[in-house]
Amino acid sequence: MMIRLAILPLILALNFSMCKRSPSVTNGSQPVTSSPSPVGSPSPGIGGAAPSPKITKPVVDQTAQTIIFCYHRLVDKIRYPGTEITPAAFEAEMKQLKDAGITVISMQDLLAWRRGEKNIPPRCAVISFDDGWKSQYEVAWPIMKKFGYPFTMFIYTEGVRGGSLGGGEAITWEQLADMRDNGVDIEAHTATHQDLREGHNIMLAAAGGKRTRTKLTGPAYEQWVHNEVVGSKQLLEQRLGIKVNCFAVPFGNYNEHVKELARNAGFEAMFTVYGQPITFTSPLDSLGRYAIEANKPKVFVDAVKMIGTSSGGAAAVAEVGAADLSTQPPDGSTVHTALRLIQANLSRVSGIEPVR
Repeated sequence: MMIRLAILPLILALNFSMCKRSPSVTNGSQPVTSSPSPVGSPSPGIGGAAPSPKITKPVVDQTAQTIIFCYHRLVDKIRYPGTEITPAAFEAEMKQLKDAGITVISMQDLLAWRRGEKNIPPRCAVISFDDGWKSQYEVAWPIMKKFGYPFTMFIYTEGVRGGSLGGGEAITWEQLADMRDNGVDIEAHTATHQDLREGHNIMLAAAGGKRTRTKLTGPAYEQWVHNEVVGSKQLLEQRLGIKVNCFAVPFGNYNEHVKELARNAGFEAMFTVYGQPITFTSPLDSLGRYAIEANKPKVFVDAVKMIGTSSGGAAAVAEVGAADLSTQPPDGSTVHTALRLIQANLSRVSGIEPVR
């Protein structure tokens, strides 16, 4: 009993001491808080180490498909059916895309999908206009606004009003700037809209405005084609303050040398007029567009039917993962043949019927 009484004062003293060390909010003192981490600093993880952020690339639907349409001039009276269409026919085709449930996307969204940065609808289309006619500004653009469709303008720079080929029906730099300010995508279509392959006939402007037909080879050709591919890109970027990453070859004529020039100039994609559905694996240096002409209305109809049968929206191929795919020879090695063996481990992929 005496021992218990002796210990009791010690316990009371200890409790009183602990209460004094712990500040009380009701007494007006501030509560003890941990020091805040510097702004932008990650919170410590287990063991005090900052956890490394997990960066994941979005898995895009690689089964989606798109088609690209190419238009030129819109006129009420057709004189050149290979490059013209009436405004009424054009508007009817834009409505047909909407009625068919085909989403119109921008060219830049298409390229972002190809880079694996974002998804696009399973069935979609891209609209482009070539050359730079004022009817594209005055007639086509209001129709595109009506439907809320984005589109791309492929401009050959000497064809702009004031250029050596820019007549009264040509678009102006001021009109292009207006389109740029309102979100229209403006890309390159050479300087003078001619066959870019060496040894083919081209027209050159001589003194006094006279034009002569000739064939260029060697250094003279290289200087000319450099201005057509690189110079046109630089002029558009300088005059409009934009970044140009797409190149449409005139008439769809090109070769490996033209492709190389375009790649070296910084073009991300090159476009032809050989229409075909665009898939996730379509070569970016030869993306086909459907050229719509007044004398070939079936081209548009067939293109819509083709994309209309796409079954896009299935599980993304990217979900298989790089670990399941291998190529021979491996990436980075020097090859001497265009043939390549691609091997895939499909044991974890369901819904695939082997061909026997």
